[in-house]
Amino acid sequence: NSKAQAMWRFSAALVLCAATNIAVAAQGFYSAAEEWETTKHEIGGKTAAVRTNAALSAIVTRAEFGRSLRFLVSFNIHNDRPFPERLDRDDLEKIEAAIEDRLVDPGHAIFATIITVNNAREFLLYVKDMDHAQALAEKLINDIKTHKISFRLESDPNWEAWSRYNSAAPQGR
Repeated sequence: NSKAQAMWRFSAALVLCAATNIAVAAQGFYSAAEEWETTKHEIGGKTAAVRTNAALSAIVTRAEFGRSLRFLVSFNIHNDRPFPERLDRDDLEKIEAAIEDRLVDPGHAIFATIITVNNAREFLLYVKDMDHAQALAEKLINDIKTHKISFRLESDPNWEAWSRYNSAAPQGR
């Protein structure tokens, strides 16, 4: 009987672990911290560092996220490399965290791609509701005082902007 109880406890523990892993994976699925793939591209004759959220290939056809939101942040300290200087890098990490906290974590957006080129960093997200994203983006850029930042919202139902840089994206769309 104690063997049966031990087996039952072990089975219950496995189920609990599996459920916890599924819940954590589902919650973090839209997060910038998940499954990033870093590649190097040529954009306009300049070397670009591109991070794409490779996990998005599983949901690339999800119509509810058919609008792209791009934040463009110019470096304060210009250089000839595709990467920012340390002071800019620290602030850009804070900006990325603010975007994630205000748009991604509440489930309004999915973080897709981050492109660093030509003394600027672009953050590409896909959003559910264009009007809500517009309001959140306007508030975000008004709150950020360290860098010049702009944004653009567009219809992108096939996620072409993300597919351009992601090797896992479906081809022939």
